[in-house]
Amino acid sequence: MTEGVLARKDHDPHKRFPNGLKATLKAIRKFWDRKRKTDFRPGVGRRPGAFAELFQATYNRVGGYYHEDERSIGAVRAAVDRLEGSGEELKSDISFWQIRSFAEFTELPSSLLVLYGQMVSYEAQGRTRVEIRDFLSRCRQALDALDEYTKGKDDREHIFHHRFSVTENEMEYIALLAGLYDMSVAFGGWGNRLRDPGLHRT
Repeated sequence: MTEGVLARKDHDPHKRFPNGLKATLKAIRKFWDRKRKTDFRPGVGRRPGAFAELFQATYNRVGGYYHEDERSIGAVRAAVDRLEGSGEELKSDISFWQIRSFAEFTELPSSLLVLYGQMVSYEAQGRTRVEIRDFLSRCRQALDALDEYTKGKDDREHIFHHRFSVTENEMEYIALLAGLYDMSVAFGGWGNRLRDPGLHRT
């Protein structure tokens, strides 16, 4: 088994989810310890079986939210192996609830774990520190726009969703997009997401 993950280019038949996210999940499996803040060192790290013992409770709890069957330690280990796989016999695949289980294991919301994986990917692609910091600055601008959108709104006013019905066991609703439009405008366009703001542009 490789120490890292084998990066796959877009359109590669074995690419199932972003390389940077896969590399982040593998690093969590091998090194995550929030108290000791252990990090990468060559030739060391937790084996999948040892991680499965630590991860099983979180994996099964989150899976239970989505009516997934409880997994044994062996089944959790097999799932982790598949997430790290990169070849014909061990194709990578992932569901949202699995990303959420890793996020909860690291005590983060899923969105921030995915964002970190994006930073890993951008650096691996050779993006400059200036480009990465500019991207993060634009993310903050988008979040600030969302924060501004919430100001002055009464808690009784729904600004993120429209609710159709509520019963004891079920709720039907759909998202409202006004805040998302504000975020998109503040971010400034996905196609121009990585740029060096110091470069002269015409």
